[in-house]
Amino acid sequence: MSIDGAPLPGDQFPTFQRDAGQAQALGVVSTPALFLAAPPDGVALIAQGLLSLSQLEDRLLTAALKAGWITEVEYAKSRPVVADLRLDPRGLDLPPTDRPDDLLAALRAAGRALAE
Repeated sequence: MSIDGAPLPGDQFPTFQRDAGQAQALGVVSTPALFLAAPPDGVALIAQGLLSLSQLEDRLLTAALKAGWITEVEYAKSRPVVADLRLDPRGLDLPPTDRPDDLLAALRAAGRALAE
């Protein structure tokens, strides 16, 4: 949709729609503007301006949650899982070494012992 009534430079999209008041009704002040809509009346502003893909995903999910279109449980399922992969050094008898192969062997042995 064209807010100023003109096509984009370069005529890449020769068939376009002129704004008929939608931009003013939605409060668009800059473009690109992105809204999430759930007809008949649900409209949520996502962004005015450029976003990265991760920002876009986050804003879409947050807007859907705030609008009540998804539940807290559904929103939580969309969040990244952060796994704690740190080793608990208690009980590990790792030899001081400058050789990575020695350290790796000791860690594997400790892992086998924990699995038993």
